[in-house]
Amino acid sequence: MHIRTCVPPTPFAPTDRSTTTAVKGNFHPMRAYVQHAPTDGSGAVIHVSSSSVHGPYMPNFSSCRASKAGATKLFELPAHENPALFVLRVHRGLIGGTIMHSEFAHTTEGLLYDDEALETFKHGSGANIGAAVASRFDKLGYQVALVSRQGSDGDAPTRTPEGYLKIRADLTDPEAYAGIYSSVREALGGVPSVVVFNAAGYTPAAEPGNMFSVPLDRFQRDFDLSVKGAFVAAREAYRLWSSESEANDGGAKRQFIMTGNKLPRSILPMPDVATLGLTKSASAFWIGLADKLYREKGFRFFVADQRVPGGGPTGIKPDAEAHAELFTRIVRDPEPWPFYITFVDGTKLEKFENGSWEE
Repeated sequence: MHIRTCVPPTPFAPTDRSTTTAVKGNFHPMRAYVQHAPTDGSGAVIHVSSSSVHGPYMPNFSSCRASKAGATKLFELPAHENPALFVLRVHRGLIGGTIMHSEFAHTTEGLLYDDEALETFKHGSGANIGAAVASRFDKLGYQVALVSRQGSDGDAPTRTPEGYLKIRADLTDPEAYAGIYSSVREALGGVPSVVVFNAAGYTPAAEPGNMFSVPLDRFQRDFDLSVKGAFVAAREAYRLWSSESEANDGGAKRQFIMTGNKLPRSILPMPDVATLGLTKSASAFWIGLADKLYREKGFRFFVADQRVPGGGPTGIKPDAEAHAELFTRIVRDPEPWPFYITFVDGTKLEKFENGSWEE
């Protein structure tokens, strides 16, 4: 049995509506199923929740978080009352839905699911930011290449229904990036002038409240994706841009943009975001360093950190069109922008903190 219910997040939404949908709406079908569930171990219940259970405390998600937390506790009951019943709880990742983390009842092990593709040439072809940015750049006349983890190793590049080039690659593998750029050059006939890295790794703590309980293999994987992977993507872009610049006596403007979040600028007391904050913060440093070193060559490196009005984090689903708007403005005129950009709707720089990053 697969149950999925949702309440649109609104500030101080009526508690009755939230509870009815997310808790009572799950309780009644689950009770009916459990009464007749197989006792031979073949029965299963899957609860798809959201990261609002683990995420930051935000007014717009107060009722959603409360109801999801209640539903999560509700789904602990059948696993204990019927040990033969398989119960799987799935919590979507915090940033862009790029990674899903699942927890099995009675264990601390998890599974990683590919929920959406990553990249644009762009590195992010997912249904949220990736799709919006790809569409916007296509309308601007760019040839668009997307990199995705969907597919099989060795798959040849294909074309999407929109005509974008789509490449399959493991973005945690540093050896994959040279092949990605080679595929782009071969298929599109040139070096990408804009690279957007939209990949993020997120692994919650295995033990509630204990940030140090993140499994070390997951810690390494998140680092390999969001720090090493982004670094190698930028390194390959820089190498190609430099060769192109020397051949053409310079002059071309090039941009590398990484989607970020608030964590490099604010330490939120949330044990589940340890790897997410660490990787975004580490990458923000080297991106700032690259921007300082190579800006005079015409190569700019940016972090795009979207906020809600007032400066809070955007939560589980950043505004895709706001990212597309910002990226459009960056590539049209990159000079006025600092390397670390905090923004709301994508039309301008918004300053929220007395930042730790030099601007």
